[in-house]
Amino acid sequence: MSIHQQDENKLSDKYFEVGNYSHLVSGNVGRVLDGRRTPGFIEKYDPESAMFIWRITDFEDKGEIWEMPAESISSFQFELESKKLAQKEVEIIEETCEKFSENLIIKGKEEDLIKTEGNIKNLKNEIKDRFIKESEFIKKGQGELDIKSLEGSQFL
Repeated sequence: MSIHQQDENKLSDKYFEVGNYSHLVSGNVGRVLDGRRTPGFIEKYDPESAMFIWRITDFEDKGEIWEMPAESISSFQFELESKKLAQKEVEIIEETCEKFSENLIIKGKEEDLIKTEGNIKNLKNEIKDRFIKESEFIKKGQGELDIKSLEGSQFL
């Protein structure tokens, strides 16, 4: 039994093709290559950031959007008759993605790193102490999570 909605009558994968940069056209309908084939469409592609907006059209996330990097397009599949970009446009996307995949080195001061790591450690300790003091989950002696349960504790 799945906790997620499904479409038992979804079309076979043979009616779709795996996504590639040429599919980054607003309005192209497809689905995520996940177990349930979450349906949606490309709402918009932003050439400056090489990101696209995926609008979900069914299940519990219907209407929600995901902002996705262009490189993730192969994790989607599209209807066979989908519109496609020209080769030159695909090459521009490839170049942009390559540019964004380069390592960016930001030089910082050693003392700033030490200070920041100290601040993070202090905040973690504050959160841990507050959780131990104020958590109903801990107070009720339910300090173990049952990750196989379909329902969470009411004290979380």
